[in-house]
Order: sequence, then C-alpha cells, then structure tokens
Amino acid sequence: MSRLTVSLLICFLASSTLTGCEAIRDIIASISDGASCESDTQCLGGTCLTDFPEGYCTTLQCDQQGCSNIFGAECLVISAANNQPICYAACESSADCRDNYSCIDQEGGRVCLPNTIASGFPAAGETGTSCSRNSDCLGGTCLLNYTGGYCTSVDCNSDSDCNGFGDGRCLTQEAEGQSFTACFDGCVGDDECRFGYGCTDPDGTGGVCLELDDANPVRNPSGADDGAPCLVGINCKGGTCLREEEGYPGGYCTTLSCNQTGCNGSNTTCRNTEFDAACFVTCGQDADCRDGYVCAGEGYCTPPLSTSVPNSPTGEIEIICQSSSISGGRRFDFNISPDTEAFSVVPFSNTNSIRPTRLRLPDGSVGADFNGNYSFMDVNWEILVNITPTFFPAAPQFASITSQGGGMYSLEVETADSAPCFYLLEKPSSGTRIRLNLYFVGVPGVTASSAPNNSNIVQMIDAFEQIYTNAGIQLASVNYFDISGSNADAYRIIRDFNDIFELISLSEDPGPTLSEQLSVNIFLIQDFAVPQAPGLLGLSAGIPGVPGLHGTHGS
Repeated sequence: MSRLTVSLLICFLASSTLTGCEAIRDIIASISDGASCESDTQCLGGTCLTDFPEGYCTTLQCDQQGCSNIFGAECLVISAANNQPICYAACESSADCRDNYSCIDQEGGRVCLPNTIASGFPAAGETGTSCSRNSDCLGGTCLLNYTGGYCTSVDCNSDSDCNGFGDGRCLTQEAEGQSFTACFDGCVGDDECRFGYGCTDPDGTGGVCLELDDANPVRNPSGADDGAPCLVGINCKGGTCLREEEGYPGGYCTTLSCNQTGCNGSNTTCRNTEFDAACFVTCGQDADCRDGYVCAGEGYCTPPLSTSVPNSPTGEIEIICQSSSISGGRRFDFNISPDTEAFSVVPFSNTNSIRPTRLRLPDGSVGADFNGNYSFMDVNWEILVNITPTFFPAAPQFASITSQGGGMYSLEVETADSAPCFYLLEKPSSGTRIRLNLYFVGVPGVTASSAPNNSNIVQMIDAFEQIYTNAGIQLASVNYFDISGSNADAYRIIRDFNDIFELISLSEDPGPTLSEQLSVNIFLIQDFAVPQAPGLLGLSAGIPGVPGLHGTHGS
C-alpha cells in the first residue's frame, strides 16, 4: 500500500470519529515528515530521527519511495544532517518550522532543519538565496534577472550595510542604463555558492557569488535525463521531478529555467509552461513517448489531455464545429460585422492541443501572425492546451484588423484534431462595465453570504472599483459564490498547478444573459504551496482567459 493511500485511509478513518477537516489534517501532519516524535512507530515514513530536537519524522531512501508528507516535503541529501536521501519538511520561512528549527535554503528547496545544523547554511531570504518575489528576501529585494532569483538589499553604501542579511558585499550594478548598489553573497570558493553560481572577484577586493557564464543544467550527475520516470527531484539530472500526483504518470524528470541553462539528454526541447521554462522529450508521434504520454503541440511528450471543453447551457453563445483542412492543421472561417470594433475567437478541441498561428483578413492578407507580430499571444496553447482564446485587436497598433469594413475572416490553427470547434464574440464599441464573480474557497471567516458585509472584502472591492473608475470602467455587479465541502478541502491550499485548473473548472454560469456571462471569475483561497513557485501570490489561467463560458479550466 502506498503512503498516499495510507494517508487517505487515515483521513477516512479520522473523518468517521472527528468533526472538521482541520482535525483530520492535524492527525496527518502529526505523523508526517518533519513532525515531532519519540519512536519510529509514530511516523508515517517509519523513521524518527531522535537526535533532532524533540525528534523528527522522516522517510529513508526517499529517492526510491518518495516522501511521507502530503503537505510538503523535500527529498534531499544534506551531509551535515544525515548524508543520505531523507525527507525534510518544506517551508517558505522559519515561521513555518517548529521551535528550535530554521528554514534554510538548499538546492532542491527550502526545508526545516535544527538550528544547530541550520547555522551552517544560508537562511531562507539571506543575500544570495533563491527567490521569486521581494517578500521572499530579508533585504526586501529579489533580482529576478538572475537564475532562480537572487535575494539582495539595494542602495547599500558599504559592505557593512549588507551584514544584516548574510555575509554580503556591496557592489555597483548596471541595469537599463542606470547604476545602483546592491548586496551580493560573499565567498572564498565556489563551494559556498548556489548551483549555477561561482565565486568571482569582480573588483579585486573579495569574492561574491555570481552567475556562471557557462550555464550547466546538471544538478545531480547520477540522475536521469529529462523525460525519465522519477519520484523526487534528486532522481533527475535537472533536479526537478514533475510528480505523478501533479498529473505526470510515473513522474517526469525535467530541467527548469532551461531557457538559461539548457536541457539534460538528447532529443529534448525547452518549452514555456504555466510555471517556468521546462524541458520535455521531443517526438513525432505518440509511439515515441513513454507509456501514459502523448506527442502534443509542436512535437513533445506530455500527459494526455484531462481538460474541460466549453459548453453554453443557455445557448447565448453559438459553438461552431466546422473547419477546413490546411497543412498542419485546420482553418476556421467566420463573418465579422462592419460595425465591429473588437472580436474574440476561441478555438478548442475535445481531444488534442490547438494552437492559433495566423489570422487572415478578408483580402487574404495576414492581420496577425502568432509567430511574428502577435507572438505575445502565443502562450495560451501552452497553458490551456486544448482551448486557446484570442482577441483582436489586442493593442492600438493592430486597429487595422477591424478597419476592413467587415467580411470573411479566417483563423488558422495547428492541431491533430480533424473536427475542432470555435465560438465568436463581437463588440461594436469599447466596453465600459465589468462584472465580478468572487469564489470563496475555504477562506476563514468569509462565505458568499457574509462577504458583502465583511470589512476586508468591502475594502478590496472599493479599491478595485476605484482603479477601474479611473480607467473609465464601471463596476456593474459583484456576485458571490462558495466552493464548499470536499472541493474546499481539496483546493483551499493550492499545492500544484493541476489544482488551479481543476478549481477554475468549478466555476458556475452566473446568469442567463450574455452580459452576465461576460464576467470575471476570481477565486480567493487560503494560500499557495506550489514547490515550483515558492512565494506565489496569484495566477491568471490564460492570457486572455476563456470569455463568456464558465466551468472550463480557463474560465
């Protein structure tokens, strides 16, 4: 029986005797990796590190069997702690750790370690540690142009200004033609720097950890190439395992930030994903991929589609499933009215990925090239996969798209589906009103019924309304919905990106009219705990999202 199965069984048994999911979570957390313990029998992973303060539950040989903490753990080899692959509780800051423990920054993630061991490592947020937002850093600034982010503090005058956030040095930097000072992690050798960084003396006064010019994608030399099965990150050369519970059957080794480092293994390609640039195995057909994977998009192995497709229950939006065959895909033809100022075309497939490539104008010329002047919108097919909303014109410089006096337009798409569908929305004038649908997902103390009188929600909506009023847009209405029961338990804390799309698919049709359906869904949750995106505050599921239809993974 797998540990996840055991966890779910415990949850089921607990639910028959305890009230409230919080009690169930407390039981599971009390025996998971990182919990206090006195003996092995008290730990889900079967091992109690009794030499750690108040004991520390863990799972040995996690490189072969994974971790025993469904709330977040990392399988790491830390020489000062145990020097073998074992599981440590994941964290974002020391506030997430027990007393006498600190959150330290390690290759592979931030984890809780005893203070006696943690003192030998950089604390999470110290100068030079990885980050994804300013609040991740003790110095208040995250330099995102550095691989993995680089915590620092800016406007320092001397090295002493950097000592509060680690053993930093104050250096002058250039960015966009302007100079500024910032703290960098001091060092005397490469072994003191993070992966991908080396100890460099830029001004002859002492070493600092800076990015290496020759980026190397290999974090774990004994690991497997990108695309291989895995349980945890240390199984992989690139240091990242897209796990089975995240939708990747048998796990999938990859290398993140591959646009800066490259990939591991031959026949691989670096693709933009919803969380980072990541490596995938290339293919020409499904047979080139591992069992459980298909050849999708521009020829790379990915899990098969498990996404929702649009449905218009009220019939306000006409879905058309007619297209013509072209080389490499299909062509949708549709008529645009002479008085249309802007329009949206939403192609989708029930079985395959679908990628817009060109919009042709009534005279046959290309009005938008998704590999050229419209490439900024060539992202939805990689995020939403089988449904790719587009809108025209997306910016003033493309106003000529709708200055043709109407006529027959065509949207060309790449897809292996011989019968894809689409729908069309037209607007004769610029919109002046916006409607909101707020979904509450296990937010403490706030429900759909109490939200209109909740001071924090009222303040948030007032701020939203002020911003849009300044832009000449009126807040027309706000609807409130609850995500409740098992769905609230499952999605109140988002732990992987599949959770996001599954949650969004729970959106409801807000009303029978098209004006009500053309509204924005906002999901308010308790927190994000996504390993690939520490510090994540929010996410848009598509640029743009699916307009007018609700209950899809892009709504």
